[in-house]
Amino acid sequence: MLWRRSVKFFLVAGERSGDLHGSRIVEELRKQFPGASFQGWGGDRMVQAGVTLKKHYRDTATMGFLEVLKKLSYFKALIQECKDHIGSFQPDAVVFIDFGAFNLRVAPQVKALQIPIFYFITPKVWAWNRKRAYKLQNLTDHRLVILPFEVDFFRERNIEATYVGNPLTERIHNFLPNTTFREQNSLDDRPIMALLPGSRKQEVNRILPVLLEIIDSEPDFQWVLSGVRNLPESLYQKAIDKKVPIVWEDSYNLLAHAHTAIVASGTATLETALFNIPQVVVYRTSALSAWVVRLVIKIPFVSLPNLIAGREVIPEQLQGNCTSTKVLEKFWVLQREEGRKHQMDGYQEIQDKLGKKDTPSEVATYIATTLKA
Repeated sequence: MLWRRSVKFFLVAGERSGDLHGSRIVEELRKQFPGASFQGWGGDRMVQAGVTLKKHYRDTATMGFLEVLKKLSYFKALIQECKDHIGSFQPDAVVFIDFGAFNLRVAPQVKALQIPIFYFITPKVWAWNRKRAYKLQNLTDHRLVILPFEVDFFRERNIEATYVGNPLTERIHNFLPNTTFREQNSLDDRPIMALLPGSRKQEVNRILPVLLEIIDSEPDFQWVLSGVRNLPESLYQKAIDKKVPIVWEDSYNLLAHAHTAIVASGTATLETALFNIPQVVVYRTSALSAWVVRLVIKIPFVSLPNLIAGREVIPEQLQGNCTSTKVLEKFWVLQREEGRKHQMDGYQEIQDKLGKKDTPSEVATYIATTLKA
């Protein structure tokens, strides 16, 4: 029987967040299968968890649409390499973690080998080209999702999916703020207004200028910028020249100590909500990209908190509305008690929907129960 021998797992994660998820899932799978062996694509955290790494995510990251077109032959070679690694290892199960553009191209050969596929953090097929949901159904055996409304989306199409909780809830619940954060970053006792311009070059390039205009308009506030080290420091040079405090690679401590935040659309909006910090969501992209998005995206909101709530909990200032004047209008609402209470009530609703599941444990238990059935 499967659990009476050494079980083999192969995991595929293509970026830093997936590496973290993968490491936690491996830790939990070891409790279910003490003698299990693990290979995979991922990063340092998965190695620390005991995974024999076949490829580091630094060699597969930044695989956006344009990047894939520019390096199509390299992308195809990576797909074949991953298929070969899985075929050689012959695992009892493959665990795909996010990274949809890549994993869905590896899936057909895994399926042909009759190896069960567990897909954790499935592609956002609910956002655009929804027919992809049926492709996902055909290429994977089990879909483990992290947003409650995804279960309903799949159910409406007679596709099974299981909500395993959202890993951010556990991570933020267990986060211990640094009590000397202000001192270490030379911040005074005034309320901290956090600015999170994103973690991608294009985001920072387009959003940071708006944030700097806001700082110029309201210089009496203590504005603090969140910066990431994987981007060139030159991107932040104008903020550095203005002597805007920058907190590097420590957004959780920044949010834990913040009074209000202005946040680029993305995962950080949900993190901000889970920290119970009132926020305005902003985003700017190129005119061409915005036009394409309007054509294909089929969702009423862009921020995760609003999507989870199914209504507007936080204001979204996008494209032409992403100006210093319009963002500040929404910001000032959050300086009044009724504006803050509106968001706090919405945050509670969101947190209730997300629940308090231990996501890595839920994933491992689901996999173990399925394989032992």
